Amino acid sequence: DVSTITATDAILKAELRLTLDTTKTLSGNMGLPNKISLITRLQKDSSVTNYGATYSSGRLSGSDKVIFYNVGQALDQARRSYNGKASFSIVSTGSMLERHAMYGLNAPPDKRPVLIVTYAARPTAGGKR
Repeated sequence: DVSTITATDAILKAELRLTLDTTKTLSGNMGLPNKISLITRLQKDSSVTNYGATYSSGRLSGSDKVIFYNVGQALDQARRSYNGKASFSIVSTGSMLERHAMYGLNAPPDKRPVLIVTYAARPTAGGKR
């Protein structure tokens, strides 16, 4: 939910950090791939769901962390057209029958999803806001 960021402000960068739950992640028939994808889900009401930008990232070497370095376009789209609300769904990048599981909001603090948004006010004509 990024509805508190004014629609006229510019999102400069948005980074989504997830932690892989290795106890619930299952390797596929060719092992566990390093590439993980997200698709943006945007919903105005309960009857209509639109899908937006897709993002790809990889598991950081030697770590259970996955970082999507700039999901700002999805947040901008949510802010401008969907009352500031969107969600991300993890999607398979192949047919290897793998299952990626990520820690959620009820996990220990160091494993919870983190969204870092950097934004700035856009100047108006005459230099006043």
